[in-house]
Amino acid sequence: MPSISEYLYFPAKVCCQVFKMKLSFFDYELPKEFIAQKPLKDRSGCKMLFYDKKKDDIKHLIFSDIVELFTPNDLLILNDTKVLPAKLFGIVNKTCIEILLTREENDIWEILAKPKKRLKEGTIINFEKGISCKIISLFPLKAKFNCNILNYIEKIGKAPLPPYIKRNSEESDKENYQTVYAKSLGSIAAPTAGLHWTKELLSKLEEKGVSIFYITLHIGKGTFVFPKTEDVEKHKMDSEYVEIPKNFKIGKKRVIACGTSVVRAIESLENIEVGKKKFWTDLFIYPGFKFKWTDGMITNFHFPKSPPFIMTSSFVGLEKLREIYEEAKRKNYRFGSYGDCMIVL
Repeated sequence: MPSISEYLYFPAKVCCQVFKMKLSFFDYELPKEFIAQKPLKDRSGCKMLFYDKKKDDIKHLIFSDIVELFTPNDLLILNDTKVLPAKLFGIVNKTCIEILLTREENDIWEILAKPKKRLKEGTIINFEKGISCKIISLFPLKAKFNCNILNYIEKIGKAPLPPYIKRNSEESDKENYQTVYAKSLGSIAAPTAGLHWTKELLSKLEEKGVSIFYITLHIGKGTFVFPKTEDVEKHKMDSEYVEIPKNFKIGKKRVIACGTSVVRAIESLENIEVGKKKFWTDLFIYPGFKFKWTDGMITNFHFPKSPPFIMTSSFVGLEKLREIYEEAKRKNYRFGSYGDCMIVL
């Protein structure tokens, strides 16, 4: 029987029936000074840690160097989801209520709210421009608006920055917290690994012969919900909507996924090359998962115990990822949505 350290180092070993994945395995120390609060002025100027899996080697680059790491036979997959300005501020009995729109179905919105204790079934929340919503359910929290809120959200909504960014959302965040190729409106969080790309860098890749393909995964609250049980295998991801166009083909190309959302989308497929696909996925990837399609990965530096950190550990190996993160802290990398990134090939 392999030791626990051996199992954590080799992500491809399917040993989940031997060892239970404990949430505490995925903890590490992250001082608050490493958490990026604002984006860089130059998207492509962030630090980029390159981990070469075959050579077991780490290099420190900047993101604009990334073109040199690709070959003409590579396929880069990007998530073209567009972030909703889904954070709204309303009033209930002179109390300010912050809500986050998470999912709409039949004109009913599932929401997150704070302070939630001010809300009960039937409560009316008033927003600017005569807009209001009525709470129709507390578990889960759901609301019905007096209009099609999507027609007004660009005017009254704010960029839904994650709670670890300790400042108010600014108008500039509506652009900064969006990829340059965002197209399909529907996410409540940015596919942050994609924030570093510029149109110029993508053009350089295409000139080099690299294929670029776009899929859509609308990022929902599942990305933010950390496992609540010590047994990681019992964690249930909230489902997220995926669209993959019918002309999507890999062939013999090396597949490089930009972001954990792309990895979840393509790894949810049994057969990757059969027609257009629209589906919901609740795939939760943790060590022991056998990757079918992903050969390389671009990702930001994630928080302890978070689903994206657990997924990245599955691809890299947990002990190696710990080593990489400690190296990143020694080199003053910035963590989180507006932080620096790493590429694993």
